[in-house]
Amino acid sequence: ETTSNSCFNEEKEKLKLVKDQIEIISKRVQSHINGIGIKINANQELNVKLNSFNNWMDALRKNAIDIDDVAFRNIEPSLQTLHSLLEQHSERENEFNDIYQEIKKITDTATPSEAANLNEAYSALASDYQNVNQSLYGKKEYLGKWVDLLHYLDDAKEFVTHQNKHMSDVNAPQELEKISSHVNEYLSKIPEWKSYAAEIDQNPIIRIINENNKVEHALPLVNALEHDLETLSKNCAEISNKNKQVH
Repeated sequence: ETTSNSCFNEEKEKLKLVKDQIEIISKRVQSHINGIGIKINANQELNVKLNSFNNWMDALRKNAIDIDDVAFRNIEPSLQTLHSLLEQHSERENEFNDIYQEIKKITDTATPSEAANLNEAYSALASDYQNVNQSLYGKKEYLGKWVDLLHYLDDAKEFVTHQNKHMSDVNAPQELEKISSHVNEYLSKIPEWKSYAAEIDQNPIIRIINENNKVEHALPLVNALEHDLETLSKNCAEISNKNKQVH
């Protein structure tokens, strides 16, 4: 448990470092925008657009940071939130392209120093815009994998629970064979899902927090299911053997 808490604290420190870096990027973009306002007083409209766009990106970035930690029960709702944030990002693309066109027009007639400042401001804004998109997309992909895994686990666990509940009522050989066949189908897919779960655990760009306030990992969940399926398979075999001895 001490090791687990230590890892948890290390992850919190890494997250704080990322947030600090994002804050620095935001301030750098704002600094460039302020520079445009000072150097190109004649184009206050562009300065207003740049400020508005950067403020919107700040809000979007903060919403993305809110999804750095996700409660286990909120994985699917958080995925829906990410879809919504990506839609917002996409809807602003035309506005972003308009800003580029305006900057391009102004640089054609600006002094070299003004043009350099404009290009630097646009580069910083473009980089930030792209980084936000990549962050949101990466998180969406990651939570999407968790959702796929959970759907599989929920389906398999429902099957196991149902069969365990009614196992004592099953005597017919054909019924036992049918259950055993289904168990084997689920077991045959376990290696594939173990590999999928290991992939999720290798790159945890979002921390999934369980009800005990600890980081949840995907592979142990698949291992637990495998154990339950193997137990069910043994129960089927035992009942089948007993029936054969009776007859």
